Amino acid sequence: MIAPVRRSRTHFLTVLSIVSTVAAFAAELPGAGDDAGKTVIYRDTWGIPHIYAPTERAGLYAMGWAQAEDRPAELLKNLKRGLGELSSVEGEGAIESDQVAHLWELYEGSKRDADQVRPEVREHMQAFAQGINDYYAAHPEDVPEWWDHDEVDEFMIMAFGRLFLQSWSFDDGFADLKRAGVEPGFDRVERGSNQFAVAPERSAENAAILYIDPHLGWFGASRFWEFRVHAGKWIGSGFSLPGQPYIGLGHNENLAWAMTTGGPDTADVYELTLNAENPKEYLYDGEWRALEEREVTLNVKGAGAQTLPILESHHGPVVAIRNGKGYALKSAYADAVAGNEAWYELNFGKDYQGAVAALATLQVFPQNVMVADTSGNIYYQRTGRVPKRPGEFDWSRPVSGSTTLTEWQGFHPASDHLQVLNPPQGYMQNCNIPPDAMMVNSPFKLSESVSYLFSDLGYGNPRDGWTNQRGARAVQLLEADDSVTVEEALAYAVDVHPYGCERWIEVLRLADEAHKEVLRADREYADGIEDLLNWNQELARDSTGALKYYYWRKQLVDDHGRDVMEQAAERIDNYLEPLGK
Repeated sequence: MIAPVRRSRTHFLTVLSIVSTVAAFAAELPGAGDDAGKTVIYRDTWGIPHIYAPTERAGLYAMGWAQAEDRPAELLKNLKRGLGELSSVEGEGAIESDQVAHLWELYEGSKRDADQVRPEVREHMQAFAQGINDYYAAHPEDVPEWWDHDEVDEFMIMAFGRLFLQSWSFDDGFADLKRAGVEPGFDRVERGSNQFAVAPERSAENAAILYIDPHLGWFGASRFWEFRVHAGKWIGSGFSLPGQPYIGLGHNENLAWAMTTGGPDTADVYELTLNAENPKEYLYDGEWRALEEREVTLNVKGAGAQTLPILESHHGPVVAIRNGKGYALKSAYADAVAGNEAWYELNFGKDYQGAVAALATLQVFPQNVMVADTSGNIYYQRTGRVPKRPGEFDWSRPVSGSTTLTEWQGFHPASDHLQVLNPPQGYMQNCNIPPDAMMVNSPFKLSESVSYLFSDLGYGNPRDGWTNQRGARAVQLLEADDSVTVEEALAYAVDVHPYGCERWIEVLRLADEAHKEVLRADREYADGIEDLLNWNQELARDSTGALKYYYWRKQLVDDHGRDVMEQAAERIDNYLEPLGK
């Protein structure tokens, strides 16, 4: 395919908004005039690629080209992650990542099961890969010396997507092991994000507003790449990961979607009774079964070749062996290779039903998915690929792998998940909190649902109605505003007022008034309390009051414990309310 033409338009977005309705300037519009019918990549003032192409396939091709142009090394490093070869680039610190990729045969499984992916999605991945390859062929100087494959193929793209997709599930399983006192040697990834949606009836714009703030790292696999596309029926704007096609978070012409971490439990650990005479056998329904064996060689930068032995049961790979027991981690996503089908449905969705169709694929990682469309709908689903588990076992810890009684019984359909369309509150938010804390008078009653369908224990006890400061503050702001403007929504996105600080500052003021004659004789105390009491209650980086507030609250927790301080917060509320404060 011919390489896409590259154009540079200064302040393209501003120019477009001015001339888009003026026929005299039609030839100046991107994709028009001499560029009509061609595949063209424009760059705006900030270097963001704007892709114009006559077909969706051509748009995917240009997306691959633009990603390779922007992130030549990072893109290939992500593909190395899916291949299980990152340690050849980053050394021993990446061995854990490579182990995960090989334990679940992410690349090999993608090649084996690629026929499960619908043809149009495969065609898009192939076009995306071709765009990447053609860019590197035209710019060999951008290919890092450590890249040792002839070309990028669709299976590498699938493998990296599977690694990202399954990482939440792996964390679920490793957490089960830790709760049983077994250290698996794999660290849990810390994740967080904010999101909220406002319905037209609470919007000054008379349109739905959707906000997403993903808290992802600037380095590593989750660093986003921004673009805009106009390619056949594929029109939209948003972010993806280098090495992945489609818009990951963003919007098309009619549908916008957001995601935050927090969701159902999608993995379990099975405790295997190993044969004392042959520890490569495990007991299952009264008979010994052989563990499958394979070896993988890692070429570790700075350390040479290292052999990785892998044992696998029918439950999944063995991730730990302790005291004659093996522990096999079973991921609900182990055979899920069609993750890009979910993103295809989102990218081409015509309204919120596009999101419903995407989540019905059961190919999205455990998330709070929130969407809005141009028809004015707002919709939420706490989604994931969740096994149906027999109810008589404690699935938060390893269960017996020696009996059919603990076998999964298929997967819950998306219709089983907690979800709501157009809640009467006219808004909702989820900042990594349980669904019952998403809005005042939430429609979700957690006691009426199977707990593993909405929570893994890594995000707190599902029965205690907890929230966090970000979620509580979002509810406070949205509940008080029945006519949200775009400017207010943007202000809420960067709000730096810590929820509940007023009550702590007020009780501190009352305590100071009661004891100031004694305490203020200490000059450091006097200066400090004045700074706190005069603080504007915003966490600005140059605020000495904010710094004092943080360390004061931290010291209270260190001295008395989190549980005691949570009880103290409730007592403070009960004390101040009768005073009207």
